[in-house]
Amino acid sequence: SNQLLQKGDVHGAVLWPSASAVTNYLLQDKSIDLSQTKVVELGAGNGLTSIAMTLAGAKEVTATDFEPFPLSMAEYSAKQFHDMELRTQILNICDYQPNDSSDKG
Repeated sequence: SNQLLQKGDVHGAVLWPSASAVTNYLLQDKSIDLSQTKVVELGAGNGLTSIAMTLAGAKEVTATDFEPFPLSMAEYSAKQFHDMELRTQILNICDYQPNDSSDKG
């Protein structure tokens, strides 16, 4: 299907140098143990780093972005190239409201 970016933000479709650097580091350094690590990647875009963390053995990975299109690309890449499901979630950090359930007693 053809999807258009709803807000016109193409940043999620860009492969940022930082994502490439983190991915290379995670996949090359075999001493990194992510087996007990739960990861939420904020602004995952195309999901490269989330996919790498999954491949590197992270216990649980959730890729988030505020645009659905880049997350669709991430899910597609994970399935098509690595035969894996990638957990994704739409998240606009600007809409975040902290849960004030602290005891004020």
